[in-house]
Amino acid sequence: MKLSEIKWYVKFKIRLKKLFFIKLTTWEQYVYNYMTEPMYSMLFGDNLLTEEQLLENERLAQEAKEQQAKQQEKSPLEKLWEMDQKSDDDTPAGNPLYTFHTVGPMLLTYKYPVCTDSLKREILSERGSIGPEKYKQIPGAFEALKPYNNEFFLDNEQACNLLLSDLLTLLRDRDDCDDLWTIAGSVTNNVSLRKEYMRRAATAGVKEGMVAYGIHLYLEHRVEEGCEWVRKGAELGDEIGIIIMGISYQFGTITKIDYGEAARWYKSMLKLPQEDGSETKYWAGFAAVNLGVLYADAGYFHTARKYFLMAKELEKGHEDDIRHLDLIPAFNNIKVCDRLLEQPYNLRKKLTVIQQQAPELDFIFCSDKDNKQQAPSAVFNPNIDRIVPFCPTDDELEPEDRDEKYRLENQEPQTEEDVRFPFDSFVFPTYDVAIRNENVFDNKKELIFLEKNVHMELNNYIQRHFADIKDLFRKNGFQFVYLPAHAYDFRDQIDIMVSNMEEYGTGNIPDRTQWENKRNENIYWESIFSEESLPDDCAGFLQRIPPLSIFRDQSYRYIIFPHRPGTDWGRAFNAFIAFVTGKSVEETTGKKMLDMQTKIVVDKKFNITVTDSEGKVIGEVKMPTLSKILYFTYLRHPEGIAIKELSDYRDELIEFYKQVAYKQINLQSIDSLVDSTKNSANEKISRIKKAFETALGQYQCDISSMIPTGSKGEKYVISFNRENIVWEPTAVTL
Repeated sequence: MKLSEIKWYVKFKIRLKKLFFIKLTTWEQYVYNYMTEPMYSMLFGDNLLTEEQLLENERLAQEAKEQQAKQQEKSPLEKLWEMDQKSDDDTPAGNPLYTFHTVGPMLLTYKYPVCTDSLKREILSERGSIGPEKYKQIPGAFEALKPYNNEFFLDNEQACNLLLSDLLTLLRDRDDCDDLWTIAGSVTNNVSLRKEYMRRAATAGVKEGMVAYGIHLYLEHRVEEGCEWVRKGAELGDEIGIIIMGISYQFGTITKIDYGEAARWYKSMLKLPQEDGSETKYWAGFAAVNLGVLYADAGYFHTARKYFLMAKELEKGHEDDIRHLDLIPAFNNIKVCDRLLEQPYNLRKKLTVIQQQAPELDFIFCSDKDNKQQAPSAVFNPNIDRIVPFCPTDDELEPEDRDEKYRLENQEPQTEEDVRFPFDSFVFPTYDVAIRNENVFDNKKELIFLEKNVHMELNNYIQRHFADIKDLFRKNGFQFVYLPAHAYDFRDQIDIMVSNMEEYGTGNIPDRTQWENKRNENIYWESIFSEESLPDDCAGFLQRIPPLSIFRDQSYRYIIFPHRPGTDWGRAFNAFIAFVTGKSVEETTGKKMLDMQTKIVVDKKFNITVTDSEGKVIGEVKMPTLSKILYFTYLRHPEGIAIKELSDYRDELIEFYKQVAYKQINLQSIDSLVDSTKNSANEKISRIKKAFETALGQYQCDISSMIPTGSKGEKYVISFNRENIVWEPTAVTL
C-alpha cells in the first residue's frame, strides 16, 4: 500500500469512528490526542495547533459553558420575553433564504373518503329504519357516529360488529343506500374486502367510493386506472378527490406535473361551501396553502399572501390535525411571505425556495418496503418531462402584483439580477453552523454534500455525474465528499461512506445491510450538526472556514444548493464552484459557457449541428450513418427506448436509413443493431457520445441531456428540451 493510501485510510477511519462515537484503538487514540506531534503531521499534513492555541480554545470553551449555565438560570418570564423578541423567520444577514412549505403527497393515502348520507338518515335518525337506540347502549358509539369516526369502531369490536351488521342489512334490503359501502369499507381491516366494498360504491356512482377505490388501485401500482377513478370522484365534488388531483398535478405523483391544472383543482375546492368545523373547510385549508405556494413560485407574492391568509383562517378548529401531520410550517407561510415582501422587488424570486421533497419519500405516502400497499413511483420523470412555469392571467392577480408585473414588462431589458431563480441564475445563501465534532471535518479543502431529506432529482444527477463533479471540484482546489440523506433505492453505490468502508474493510463498522438501515434514519445529518438555523428542506455543502487568527476557533458554513425540479444541475454546479472560488464560471471550468437557448438542428440533408440562441453554429456533430439513424430514432421518442426494445422500432430505423444513407441499405447491419444479444446498439450510443464531445469540446455543457442516457435493462432517453430541437422539413419528421 502506498504512503498516500495509508495516510488517507488512517484519517478516514479515525474520522468515521469519531463521527459515530465508536471506540478508538490505543494507537488511534494516541494519534487523535497528540495532534501537534510529528506523527500526526506526517500522516495528515494539516495545519497544526500550537499549545497556546489549544489552551486558548479550552478557555473559550469553558467561557461558553459558563455563559450557557448562566442563561439557564434566567427566570421563565425572561426566557419567554427573549423568545418573543426573536422572529420565527430570522435568517443570517446578507444571505436570506425564504422557504415556502407545501402540503405534500402524504395526503394521497392519508384517509379514505366516506359518504354518511344514508348513515344519518337510517341509523342516526329516530325515524330511520334502524335508529340509534342500540348504539346509545354502547359507551361512545353514538357519539362516534355524529360526526362519523371510523377509528372508534376499529378499536371497539362490539360496536364494529353491530355497525357492520346493520350496514350489510341495509345494503341487502334497500336500493338507495349504496353509499353505505364506503362506511362498511372504513370499518374493515381486510384490505381485499375493503377494496371490494369501495368498488361496489364506485360502480354505483358514489363519488366517495370512486376516490377510495382509486386510492386502492394506485397503491397496487395500477396508477393510470386509479387516477381515473379519483378524477371521476373529484369531478363530482368529493373533497379528498379534489385535493388529491391538485397535489398530483403539483408534485407529479399519479399525473404529470401541470401547475395550471393544480391551481384549477385547488380553486374548485375553495369554491365549495365551507361551514365551521366541516371536512370541506379542513381540505380547503390545504388547497389554499398550495395555491399560495404556486403564486409565490411564479413571483406573485401579494396574491400568494391572499391565499396564505385564507389558509390561516381555515386552519381554525383543525389545529390538532395540522400539528399531528407536522404541517405547522405550511400554515405559517404568511410570515415568510411578509418577510419576503420587505425585500427589493428584483430579488424576491431569487431568494425564494419551495420545499419540494421527492413524492415517494413522504413519510405517509411511502409505506414500509414489506407492506403490500407500498406507494408507486411518481409519474413525473425529470429525465423526460419538463416543468412549464405557472403563468396565471392578470385577472387572477392582486392589483399590487399586476402593477409590479406591468413595471417589469415595460422596464429596460432584463439584467442578470432580474433572471428567474433557479432555472437561469443561481444564488447560494450561506449559514454559519456548529457541528458536533470539529475534528471529524477539519479539512478546509473539503466541501461535504449534506441534506436533511433526499432530493431525488439532485441526487440522480450527482450519481450519474459523480466523476465529473469530483473532477470539477479537484481542478479548483476542493475535495468533493458526498453524504446524501439516505440511499432511497438501496442501489447508491457512490455513497462515499459505504463505498469506502467496503473498499478498505473497516472492521468496527456495521455490515452493509445494517448501514443501509441506518441511512434511513438520516444518520449523517443528525450525527454532524449540533446547532441548526437552517431551513427545514435544504440541500447543500458544509465547508470549513479557517480562523482569521490563531486565537479563534475554526468555524463552518453551510451553503444552500438549488434543489427545485427543473433546475439545470450542470450549470448550477458550475455556478457553485464560481461562488466558492470567487472566480467566473469560465475561469473555474476552463471552457466557454453555452447559453440556455442552445439548439440541436437537423437540416434537410440530415446534418446535425449545435447552435446558440442567435442561430450561430458552435459545433458540427459528425457520426457514422448507423449511429445517426439510431440517434434520430431516440429523438423521435422522448419517452425513451430500452436496448431490448429496439427490435420493435426496426421499421423506423430502416425508414431513416433509406433517407440518410447514400449507398445501398445493408439490412444485416440493422438486424445486428436491434439484436439485444449483440453489442451493436451500445457501440453506436458510445459513438454518439464521442461525436458530441468532439463537437462541443471547447464548451462547458452537460451533453448527457443531448444523447441517449440510461442504465442497463432500462430505457435510454434523450432528455434535451424538445422545444430546442429544430428538425428542418424532410420526408421523415419528429
